[in-house]
This record gives sequence, structure tokens and C-alpha cells, in this order.
Amino acid sequence: MSGKGGGWRSIKPDGIYPILKGIIAMNKRVAVEIPEAMHRLLRRYADLHGFDTDAYAAQVLHKHLEDVHDIAIVEAHLEEVRNGNSRTYTMEELEKELGLDD
Repeated sequence: MSGKGGGWRSIKPDGIYPILKGIIAMNKRVAVEIPEAMHRLLRRYADLHGFDTDAYAAQVLHKHLEDVHDIAIVEAHLEEVRNGNSRTYTMEELEKELGLDD
């Protein structure tokens, strides 16, 4: 990937870096071969959001990894519900349990 140079350093304060706050992270470079049309789209989105291409690709990858992690947690919980080891509550049950059913 090519960009205006910067990797993590060019990510905005509301981007990925704050998630790593307090963690000493060594940057690693990953080279990915993508079709030209995909690279143009990546570059266009990066420009639109004020990132260099590398930083935007890193942010997109990070978001995807978070999503995959979240999905795994939800699937594990659903399995617990299916196995009878956990349960769900309706809004009415929750309101009643919390004494909000007035």
C-alpha cells in the first residue's frame, strides 16, 4: 500500500490510536496485493476522510477485526442461550425486575 507516508502517526485523535492508549505498540508493515480498482476506491475513501491510504487501510482492518470479535462474542452467548445456560429477558420482564413497570 502506498500513501502520503505516516501509518499510525497520521490517524486522527478520534481514530484507532486512542484504543491503543497505554499500550506500547510496535508498528508492523503488511503488504497486500489488491486490484487496481480496489486501490483507487481505497485511496478515494482515504482522501475523503482525511487519511493517507495506509492509515485508512489500517483503520478499516482494525474495525473489521473488532466486528469479527464482537460477532464471536454474540455467537458464543447465543450458544449459551440455546444450551439453556443463559437466558434472555423481554423488556416487560426487565422493567418488572427493576421495578419500572408502573
